[in-house]
Amino acid sequence: MSAGKTILCVDDDALARLVIKQFIKHSPVAFNVAEANNGNDCLSFVSQSNVDLIVLDYNLGDINGCEVAKMIPSVSINPNVPIIMLSVVDHEDLEALCDAPNLVKVVQKPYDIKNFHQDILAILAD
Repeated sequence: MSAGKTILCVDDDALARLVIKQFIKHSPVAFNVAEANNGNDCLSFVSQSNVDLIVLDYNLGDINGCEVAKMIPSVSINPNVPIIMLSVVDHEDLEALCDAPNLVKVVQKPYDIKNFHQDILAILAD
């Protein structure tokens, strides 16, 4: 596992972003954490900066997470960047709705920190 990989946290709720950032910072591996507060900011960020993983909320203020996830490959410096989507919507329903190619995991809120760390480490394993 390479330390220093960058995870982009995307959520329109500042408190939710803070919680996710704290979860990531308490991971057994050190990651850089960037943030975006809506879908358009996410798309702009990934078009200008390389990220290794995106933690993306489904309910954003401007565009829903599925639409953002579908657009990421066409605008991102890293078109294959994996995406973990977070939502209060049942994850099985969301997986059926969202057919984004980079979506590797849907996590239903509230999430468990241990499982969250395991998911991140498994996705970013070298």
